[in-house]
Amino acid sequence: MKKRSSMSKILADIKLYKNKIAQVVVSGACDGMTFNINNAKFSSGTFSTIKKVSTGMVGSTTVEAEAASKIKANYQSLNDLINNYEKLTMIKNQVNTEVTVSIGGKRYTIAQVLAVNTSVTKEFKKSVISALKRSHNETINTITMYNNQKFDQNTINDYIESRVSRNPDGALNRDEVEFFTKKYNSENEIDIVDPLDIVNLIDKLQNEYDQLYGDIDYRLSEVNARLMIEYDLDEEVPTYRILNLNEIAELEAMEDGTDEDPFREIWEKVVKI
Repeated sequence: MKKRSSMSKILADIKLYKNKIAQVVVSGACDGMTFNINNAKFSSGTFSTIKKVSTGMVGSTTVEAEAASKIKANYQSLNDLINNYEKLTMIKNQVNTEVTVSIGGKRYTIAQVLAVNTSVTKEFKKSVISALKRSHNETINTITMYNNQKFDQNTINDYIESRVSRNPDGALNRDEVEFFTKKYNSENEIDIVDPLDIVNLIDKLQNEYDQLYGDIDYRLSEVNARLMIEYDLDEEVPTYRILNLNEIAELEAMEDGTDEDPFREIWEKVVKI
């Protein structure tokens, strides 16, 4: 049977199926059976039970065939949960590779957005920015320390006085002072090697990070709420179709009794199907 749901509802259903499966597998949440033997109360498992051989009864009121039918129903219910979980997950993953969303001025498929919106990826991107900042600061600090030592005025004066002759009046020869000053500067000057244009690169990466992760959760939530999927879980291989804008508008008009679609303009800007 075909159904129509928003991606938000599909995600909620996938989570619900997952929780139900875990409850059954881990805690046996499907109905087991309880019965008395010699006035002592016992509980059977979800997928198997016990009978009294002489009577063929499971407990005092349940015949073996009824108990077997209940066990089979429990097992089928579990398989149905797993089957629906798998098929909905397949549909979700496929749709996520087809629908694109605009974030930070760039277009991504939802699958790409989910790939970059992980704690590991975020940490990688932050680490790169931090490493660039740290490298730049260390380089600038080294240049500053070097310059403070090498270009200390007393150091320069000692260098010049040891090399420059004096005039008859005892004053240093001005031409020689100028020559050796330039020589000292040229021999001791250092400069940064910056092929990455690191300051601008840091600003660029930081802006991209802020734009992407500052907007990503809102965009995903908005898209998932508006994205409507028609699907059929009864098929062996689940089929699905992404509803177009006109179909979505018709659905909303039926729900609120109006022919207007106030979100259409926003949707067209956000999602391209």
